[in-house]
This record gives sequence, structure tokens and C-alpha cells, in this order.
Amino acid sequence: MKVRIRGRFAIAATLTAMVAAHAQPSPSSVSSTDSKKQLAAQFFDAARLGVMYEELLARCTEEGPQSFATQAYTVDPRSFGSLTPKSSYWPDVEAAHRRYRVTVCSYSTGAEFKAFYIEHFLPDLSEADLRVAIAFYSSPSGQLVAASSEKFSRAFYPVASQQMLAAAQAATAALQKDMKRIYDAYKLDPK
Repeated sequence: MKVRIRGRFAIAATLTAMVAAHAQPSPSSVSSTDSKKQLAAQFFDAARLGVMYEELLARCTEEGPQSFATQAYTVDPRSFGSLTPKSSYWPDVEAAHRRYRVTVCSYSTGAEFKAFYIEHFLPDLSEADLRVAIAFYSSPSGQLVAASSEKFSRAFYPVASQQMLAAAQAATAALQKDMKRIYDAYKLDPK
């Protein structure tokens, strides 16, 4: 799950890096931190990064074709003991998994992400760089780029989710084989 989130951050970071790479550095990058923070906040808003982040948080709790519990069962049925999706307790299992997912997906707020973004975005850009980026993202072309980025993120999220599920299934199978080998060796020579 965290990998999905990191993937979304990677998209936002890539877009930010693209803008930063094309902005011309200013010879006088010495300016007030407060002014740069305000400009970085304006850039964050103009690039609609908050919108993408809020959508990421909302999508984090969305179940796909399979419930979270069924996905987890598919990856590692042994972790459920003898419970299966056919059990009369399965609705309770699904409710527990949904509560877990809501808790995991509430790791951060949009305001916290914005503050973190601004803090880590500031050192690399001058006020002039930020003004150029804000001007671009405030323009019709910039808004089109931001909208296209949002559209891409929405389209990529389900693809990434399916890829992650497949990767988790393969990794879990490999881990289970490794753990069985280690446990079998331990049973022969417990030390």
C-alpha cells in the first residue's frame, strides 16, 4: 500500500523536477524565507498538487474489484488461519480490513503534505524561479498540464494497484518458500 502512495509522490516529484529543471536560476537567490514559503505555497496551489494528494488519500481507501480482505487472503491465505471468504465470519474480516485501511490511509493530511512539500522544495529554487513556475502553472497551458497530470494519476492508480497486487503475490510466495527452508533447517538444528 505504501508503495502505491510512494508512486503517486514520485509522479508529483517528477512534475516538480521538470518545472524546476526548465526554470532559469536567478543570480540572486538570497531572499526572505517567508517570501519563498509564500511563493512555494502559491506554486503548490497553482500546480494543483494538493488536489492530487487529496485524491490519493481518498483512493487509498477505495476497494477495487476485490475487497481488501480478499486481496490479502489471495496473497497469503495462511495468515487467516482456517477462515476463508466462504466463512460466515468473513463480513467481520472485511470490516476489520476496511478499518485497518482507513487507519493506514490517514497517515497524513493535505496540510501536512503541503508543509512538507514547501519545506523541501525551497532550498533548490529562488524567488525568481518560483515566480516563473507560478506564472506557468497559472496560465492556460500550465492549468492544462496540471489537469493532464491529474488525469494521468487517476488512470495510473488502478494499473499500479494491480501491478502491486501481482508483485505482492509473487513476493509473498517467495518469502514463504524462504521461510519454510529456514524453518526446516532450524527444526533439524535448533540453535
